[in-house]
Amino acid sequence: MAAEIQEKEQRPIERRVLPDGKKFHVFISYSKSDRSWVGTVIEHLQSDYNLKCFDHSTDFIPRQTITKNIEHAITTKCMTKSVKTMFILTKEYSESYWCQYEIEFAILKLFTEMKENVIIPVLKEECEIPGYLRSFTYINVTGDMNVWLPKLALAIEAEGVVS
Repeated sequence: MAAEIQEKEQRPIERRVLPDGKKFHVFISYSKSDRSWVGTVIEHLQSDYNLKCFDHSTDFIPRQTITKNIEHAITTKCMTKSVKTMFILTKEYSESYWCQYEIEFAILKLFTEMKENVIIPVLKEECEIPGYLRSFTYINVTGDMNVWLPKLALAIEAEGVVS
């Protein structure tokens, strides 16, 4: 069963540069119904925390298939790659074919590359957490943005661990 991060302490965030070969700190997977909300979060992460966010609405490459764009955003074998993948969990997200594809692809890459700490589930509303993400601790963003946004930024900045 998934667990919620409860820490409420806000710590200053040390700014880190992107690792060699990476273009984004985080790829954000979300349902189209959450576009406006995600836009606000991206704006804060980029301006307040200096984090580069990959957003499919602006960063997918025209003429590429959706699956190829998802793979380019998440994998480490191409130029448009992200350090972490964040999933914005809602009822609509659970019902979206493309959102489920993104989860499955990211989990597959996680196991293939033997990496931990690269998946960030974000619970935007009460909903069923997809099976692949139930073993991960999530960040609950249903409350005050001033409380959860620093935790989210810390989760993005935390180093991935190679097993």
